[in-house]
Amino acid sequence: KNKILKAVENVSFKIYRGETFGLVGESGCGKSTTGRTIIRLYEPTDGSIIFKGEDITKLNSSEMKKYRKAIQMIFQDPYASLNSRMTVGDIIREPLDIHNIGTPESRKKIVEDLLDAVGLNPDHAARYPHEFSGGQLQRITIARAIIIKPKLIVCDEITSALDVSVQKQILELLKKLQKGLGLSYLFIGHDLAVVQDISQKIVVMYMGEIVEELDSIDLKSKAKHPYTKLLLNSVFEVDKI
Repeated sequence: KNKILKAVENVSFKIYRGETFGLVGESGCGKSTTGRTIIRLYEPTDGSIIFKGEDITKLNSSEMKKYRKAIQMIFQDPYASLNSRMTVGDIIREPLDIHNIGTPESRKKIVEDLLDAVGLNPDHAARYPHEFSGGQLQRITIARAIIIKPKLIVCDEITSALDVSVQKQILELLKKLQKGLGLSYLFIGHDLAVVQDISQKIVVMYMGEIVEELDSIDLKSKAKHPYTKLLLNSVFEVDKI
C-alpha cells in the first residue's frame, strides 16, 4: 500500500496588516512549502487561504492575476530568481509591464526611484545581475517585489546566503520599507535570531506542523515545546562590549 507523504499539515495562522510574521524551523520542515502554497506556486490539496476575506484557493489563473499584484515573494537565491539575460532595469520593471501599469516613461522613473529606495544607484538599471554581489541582488529582488505595491510579501530565507553584516542591512531595509509602504511580511527562516530581529509574532514549525506560536518578545520566557527550546538554546548570546 502506498503511503501518502504530507509535506505540511494542520497549519493555520493569521497575518495582520503592517505586521511581520516569522515562520521558523529546520530545513525540510515545510516552511518554504507553506510560503509557496500561500502564493499558489504550489496548489494546496486541502484547506483555505483567505486573503482580505476571499478564499484565493478557489480562483482560476486569470482571477489570480490581481492577487499576484497584492502578494509577492522574494526567494532565497537571488541569482536563481533573476533572469541573467535581462538588465536590472528590465527585471525590476517587468511586473509593471505584465500588469500594464503606467507609461514607458513613468515606468523608467519608477525603476530609478526604487533603485534609490533600496540603496542602489539608479545608473545600475543598465547593468546585468552577474555584475552585483549577493546583497545587492537581494536588494534588486526586493525592488522588483515592491514595484507593484503589494500588501503581503513572502520572504523565503532571503538572508540565509548573506554574511552577517549584509543580513543586518537587508533586515533594516525591509523594516524601513514596511514603515513607508505599510507592508506585511511572512518572514521564513531557520535562524531564530534573524527571524526574531524582524518579527512581531513567531510560529515554530517542526516536521510539517506548527508546534508553537508566540509573540516574538515572549519566545524566550514562554516557549513550551522541546523543539522551540532547542532552537533558543542554539542562539548564541553575545554581550555588548
